[in-house]
Amino acid sequence: LYTKHEHEEAILEIILNFVQSIGQFEQENRNIEPRILNAVRIVRNSLHKEVALELVSAQVFLSESRFAHLFKEQIGIPFRRYVLWCRMQTALQAVVLGNSLTEAAYEGGFSDVAHLSRTFLKMFGVSPSEVLK
Repeated sequence: LYTKHEHEEAILEIILNFVQSIGQFEQENRNIEPRILNAVRIVRNSLHKEVALELVSAQVFLSESRFAHLFKEQIGIPFRRYVLWCRMQTALQAVVLGNSLTEAAYEGGFSDVAHLSRTFLKMFGVSPSEVLK
């Protein structure tokens, strides 16, 4: 079994790997359909506002159902989950750069710190404040 310190280090390493892997997505996935890559760019540039499937699908000229299917097939996760992961990545990068959790939450497009904390806990099983200790 892990000691508490080893457990915390393992969690931090997992989180950092997660942040890096999402950041490398566009560089590593050249075989993805151009409309889906465009959707990924739209999401990344729209995190400060509502990112709705119906709006993005219209911007890439696909029906909502076709877009949802293609997105999940080519990206590997549903659209809404991807948006949430992008928000989390942006927030985590802000924390790494020295911003407070409040600033990071807004940077990532979360409504407040509580929303960021709940999402972080669901994704990683620990609260952000536990990781930052």
